Amino acid sequence: MFNGDLIKVATSTGKGGFLDRVASTGTKNAAKIDAIYLAALARKPSAKEVAKANDLMAARKGDAVGALQDIWWAVLNSNEFVINH
Repeated sequence: MFNGDLIKVATSTGKGGFLDRVASTGTKNAAKIDAIYLAALARKPSAKEVAKANDLMAARKGDAVGALQDIWWAVLNSNEFVINH
């Protein structure tokens, strides 16, 4: 499931896709991270989750789409997502 076509499409960074739209908004990283969590888990991330996601965003050195893709993929593979969805 996690390496199938559905996940490949869901985590793609193509122009106009979900991750591209989130990354291209003029909002701060916190709002982009909120959008990822709300879309996948129907909740906002905890302070700890935001901190980890911000660390990843910083490590990607300006590659917001790539960082958001990593965060999105991790959330989709989380136990919370798998059990609830």
